[in-house]
Amino acid sequence: MSLHEAKHMRRVILFAIPVLLGAFSVMSHTSHEAPEPIAQSDTAESPAAEPEDVSDEQLQTYVAVYSAMQLDHSLTLEDALEPHKMSLDEFRGIERRVQSKSRLVTTVREALLEQAKQRSAFSEPRGTTAGAKPAEKKPSAK
Repeated sequence: MSLHEAKHMRRVILFAIPVLLGAFSVMSHTSHEAPEPIAQSDTAESPAAEPEDVSDEQLQTYVAVYSAMQLDHSLTLEDALEPHKMSLDEFRGIERRVQSKSRLVTTVREALLEQAKQRSAFSEPRGTTAGAKPAEKKPSAK
């Protein structure tokens, strides 16, 4: 065997070892047994079950909570829920139902966007500040 052939053989072996080790590792971690089914709790909704509707009051509360957090970025979800006398679990349940219906997601997004626009200084006409009325022009005397 020539020196050139020996170097080539060495490169092939050095390349092949990591490839073979990787393949062996994948094969050893692959199980041929069927995975155990995940136990579902009695309170969990089945995938086929239609989510419960969201009432207008719940939707208003959902928007109000996120609106409060949008207004005060230091507010936690628990703090935003406090005035509504709602637990975090109750709110998350409403949130799951809202998120499952694209029509409600759009409604909430539009409501929050409109409120943000109303609060924004950038949405005010030029030369005014947020919440301030534009200066009225005085009638000119002829």
